[in-house]
Amino acid sequence: VSQSRYFESINRKTLLSKAKKGEILIIDVRPDDEFKSGHIPFAQSVPISELKSVMKKFSKDIEIVAYCRGLFCFLALDAVQVLKAKGFKAKRLGDSVTDWELQGLPVERSV
Repeated sequence: VSQSRYFESINRKTLLSKAKKGEILIIDVRPDDEFKSGHIPFAQSVPISELKSVMKKFSKDIEIVAYCRGLFCFLALDAVQVLKAKGFKAKRLGDSVTDWELQGLPVERSV
């Protein structure tokens, strides 16, 4: 399976706007402690180890955008593959929280 098939770009501000309106579900598939130390606004913490049990609660009518530690982190790629195999519309966001901050975009912390 080609990695590019699961990596599609999405405008960051559009992503935030759609997530705020509930039109997109952003999931952070890093461990919960990493999520708490900083995450993209409106993202839900869904560690990759919990994805299969948690995804039963997701609607198949909404697109899911998964992210982790950046472009070379494969947790989000794995999440997209699992989600697509179960019939969900899913994309991978190549950004890390640091990438997001460097673009001047907001980051939430729940420490």
